[in-house]
Amino acid sequence: EINKNEFEILVGNTNREASGQLRGKLRSDDYGFEIIGNRIVITGITDENTIKAVDEFIEKITKLSQNNAGYFISDKETYLVNKI
Repeated sequence: EINKNEFEILVGNTNREASGQLRGKLRSDDYGFEIIGNRIVITGITDENTIKAVDEFIEKITKLSQNNAGYFISDKETYLVNKI
């Protein structure tokens, strides 16, 4: 049994609903990542694009950690948040 309150990082075309939600937003050659509920979802339409999504995610996280900043992602917008 899966605890729906647990945090997960989903990579690729998983059997989780959140993966399907993000994949449903992508066009034919897209990839991306998004926070959906308690999950970080990283995926692409193809396996190659999923690798690009992972690379982009790592690059963004590395830059943010170097700048002591972070992203707040809501259903409507993405905000860059600097550490105070």
